[in-house]
Formats: sequence, C-alpha cells, structure tokens
Amino acid sequence: MAGLPGYGKTSLVNALITRFAPSDAVQFAVVDGKAPTALRGDYADTAERLFAFVGDDPTEANELFRRLVRLLDDRMEHMRQARGSNNFWDKGPSAAWPLVVLIIDEAHTFFRDHKGSDPETKKLAALAAQNARLVETLVKQGRSAGILTILATQKATGDAIPTFIRDVCPVGLSFAQKTTVTRTAAVASSTTVTPSG
Repeated sequence: MAGLPGYGKTSLVNALITRFAPSDAVQFAVVDGKAPTALRGDYADTAERLFAFVGDDPTEANELFRRLVRLLDDRMEHMRQARGSNNFWDKGPSAAWPLVVLIIDEAHTFFRDHKGSDPETKKLAALAAQNARLVETLVKQGRSAGILTILATQKATGDAIPTFIRDVCPVGLSFAQKTTVTRTAAVASSTTVTPSG
C-alpha cells in the first residue's frame, strides 16, 4: 500500500483494526516506522488492541519479525495435526488459531540500504538485510498459515521496498502519487486496487 502523506493509508489501517477489534479471531501487530512509541504515533487509539507494537527501532522490529517467523514455522509444523489440514483457510480463523495481521507502516524505514564502512553502518546494513529476508518469508509463506502482512509506504519503488518483497505481495493498493512511476511501482505484479478521488 503506497501513497503520499495524508491521503489515507494510516486511516485505512486504523479502520481495519477498529472493524475487527471485537473479534478475538483476528490479532494485530504494528511496526510503525514514524513513531518511537505507540502513544506518540498514529496508532495510539488502537494500541491497547495490538498484541505487539514496535516503533521505529530496526532492532526491535527485527525481534518482532523473528517472533512472527517462529509463529509461522510453528503453525506450519502443527497445523495438520491440530486442524486436519496444512491450509489455515480450510477452517479459517478462530480464537485458538487467530488470523495474525502484521502492519508495517513506513516500511521503508526497516529496509533502508545503509552505505558506509564504519562498524555501526555495517551493523545497520546487515540488520536491514535481515529484516527484508524475514518480511519476505512472512509475505511469501504467511497466507497459508493465517499471517497477513500489510506494508505501507509513501512510494513502493525498489529503493523503498525491496523488489523481492514487493513483487510477491498479492495485492497492491495505490493512494495519491506524484508520478505514474510511483503508482506503477505500488501496483505492479499484483492485483491492482486504486481508490478513486
């Protein structure tokens, strides 16, 4: 999901959380690249409904991504025995096996390509690369395990969202963009959804 600031990305995500908040069959985690804490970000009003919230710290985001990949692996290992099928959607979400929705807002924050040879920059570059690999796993394998990943960013070009992640997202949603290049990047290789207005 891509679009200029103020054109509806975060409002849509907050509406999604609010819509499903009464159901214990849907659980939400948010990684917010523009806020250090939930109370200082756009998700303050829904923070109590989130099972996990991470601000703009790439290390904390990495820990949550790892946690969700472990959940993915655990679900895939035990799903057939517990639910009779390797496909989460054969029985759908429940309180015991909820749909897990991971929202990564300002997603580019966590995949940034850091340049430099000093130790700190090398550490940040390695962390960003690892974040990208973990999120790729969640996007590619999560659907059949009941884990949905929503990436939101201002522009979904390859310098913001690695193409190996962007191109496996099954749906692209484009809000207002400055150029047709950024709009095309948001919806390329996916089911195209462009809100009018």
